[in-house]
Amino acid sequence: MLSDPAEPIKKNLDLRLLHQYVVICRQPTLAAAAVALGVSKPAVSQIVARLESELAVALFERSRTGMRLLPAGRRLLDLAQTILADERATLSEMRSFRDHVIPRLRVYVMESLSPLIVTALYNALADQVGVISLESGRGETCVPEFLRGEIDLLVSTELFEDMPGTIDVHPLCSQELCLIAPQSAGPTSLPELAASLPLVRAPNNTRMHSAIAHYLGGLGVTPIRELSCRSLTATLEIVSAGRGWALLPPLGAAGLRDRLDAVSISAAPGRPPVQKVALAVDRDRFLEIPSAAAAACRGALREHMHRLRAGHTHAALASVQVY
Repeated sequence: MLSDPAEPIKKNLDLRLLHQYVVICRQPTLAAAAVALGVSKPAVSQIVARLESELAVALFERSRTGMRLLPAGRRLLDLAQTILADERATLSEMRSFRDHVIPRLRVYVMESLSPLIVTALYNALADQVGVISLESGRGETCVPEFLRGEIDLLVSTELFEDMPGTIDVHPLCSQELCLIAPQSAGPTSLPELAASLPLVRAPNNTRMHSAIAHYLGGLGVTPIRELSCRSLTATLEIVSAGRGWALLPPLGAAGLRDRLDAVSISAAPGRPPVQKVALAVDRDRFLEIPSAAAAACRGALREHMHRLRAGHTHAALASVQVY
């Protein structure tokens, strides 16, 4: 018999009772449900009656031929399956914390710095994180995923000051864009490059493209042709092949590795755009781990700058500041 409708429904559901209810609903008869649960047939009826009493709702329509789910019963079945699945996922996730401070960390690193800091970043995380999922690409493409919680740790050039107050930001470095041209072009000014070779640049919908367009406009420079390229690696390939020039952060030249002699890297004239890079995470979620990761990244950047300064890129590196 159902409880008085005026009585409040119990706040806490018995998960064991919900599990039994799901088993009962999946069986064609009460007898089959009794076998599946390992109880008697009357005990199955008692389980249903108890659940109906606790919820103050009729779940089944009873007849001589058996019981049929009512709309409330069908809806409870859907909800119960979701609740039980969430319970299993919760228990599984909590078990994963037994071995590591953080069971899994999803990391996204902007492409231009990835060759410089990925190893240091991994070393800083490996002992405390179980599974590290690492992706690399253009920074502006990943912010929506980060804000939706699909990325846990982000190294990017985005405007982190516009992020919600729940985000912790660890500055890594800032650098003025420099002029990267084919070494075969010889000592050539920016206007001469713009008049002879295509500008290889970021896509139209990016903040960097807008900044470069504004910068070139201020200098009165109009490239003879522009090539939109989303990949830094492809950009450097085109420049080193002598087919274009680019305005890039000087540390991005790391992508050339052993082919630095194929390009000329020099300071851009005037006041070129500044790229600021930071590491961002949800506040208070990962304890001191993000601070340690940021410190490891800064150390790797300083080490790489020292190697580059030993070459012919010293002037272009003058604007680089590692925090």
